[in-house]
Amino acid sequence: MRIKAQIESGRITEEISLLLEQELVEIELLKPNSWDVKFIKNMIRHGRKLTEPQKRELERILQDHILAEDYPNGIEL
Repeated sequence: MRIKAQIESGRITEEISLLLEQELVEIELLKPNSWDVKFIKNMIRHGRKLTEPQKRELERILQDHILAEDYPNGIEL
């Protein structure tokens, strides 16, 4: 299932959890005390239905992965 569709379903799937863990490693190196780090850690453990603001933040954080799915050959300018 596509990443965006998984987010829209309102649950953190195993695939999204793994992607968030990858993002967490990168973000912790750049901005260890940022709001994104706290949000990602919370989402990895999240077991409840996602709210609309949480869905939007997940899409923002995972936007590179979503774009890679939408444009597997890259974006032509």
